[in-house]
Amino acid sequence: VKRSGGLNDFINTYNSFTDTGEPSCSSVSVQDLFQHMVSLLEDELNRQGVQVEVKVTPPGLQLLADEKLVEQIIINLIKNSLYALEMKEDAAISLRAWQTEDKVVLEVGDNGKGISMELLDTVFTPFFTTRKGGSGIGLSLARQIMWMHNGSIQVRSKEGEYTTFTLMF
Repeated sequence: VKRSGGLNDFINTYNSFTDTGEPSCSSVSVQDLFQHMVSLLEDELNRQGVQVEVKVTPPGLQLLADEKLVEQIIINLIKNSLYALEMKEDAAISLRAWQTEDKVVLEVGDNGKGISMELLDTVFTPFFTTRKGGSGIGLSLARQIMWMHNGSIQVRSKEGEYTTFTLMF
């Protein structure tokens, strides 16, 4: 009974972290979205000396999505990049977007420490974290938000070189 109660508490805690409701979709300018995220995190980016490259093709690219939920994902990915870029001299983050025939693709990448092959499969697992004091909720929540948009999130990384998260809407 005690174990069941503990498991029930765990599930309720996880659900409270991940209950984002239904997405309220509207047309979002990807260029404006990226610029807003850079402005919001400007102090942290400057403090670490991180260069940010924003490239949206075409420049007027629109995304049909819940802007607040997508902002949550982008903020989390940029903050993860900032962590991966600590103490790196030529630190850089790239925010890129483009449209394929039927998808809008957003990418957040960095030239930080990367993720080992052993850990790549676990980064979306709830409560998994490599960061001291991290909650392990961010990437799990990002994946759930992408599922709510009938999209996906993928990661590519090479330890010691780069990490890139790709969002496909």
